[in-house]
Amino acid sequence: MNTEPFLHSNVRTTCVATMLDAGHARNALPQRAQANVNCRIFPGHSVEAIRQELSTIIGDPGVTVTALAPLAPQPAQPAA
Repeated sequence: MNTEPFLHSNVRTTCVATMLDAGHARNALPQRAQANVNCRIFPGHSVEAIRQELSTIIGDPGVTVTALAPLAPQPAQPAA
């Protein structure tokens, strides 16, 4: 196992929840929830394998994990 914190995310696939959306009021339980999970996939792992692993970790058949098409980086816009 790698003990160098700097290299930890550089030598394996990492996934982080970057956006969460649930509920409509602070005092009510949400009827639905949605999360965006951003994964940096290490070479040798497929998007489908990571999607399946996330589904397995979640362990709830009522939760759907959907892979979105990767976004292409957009060039910086010049300041107006």
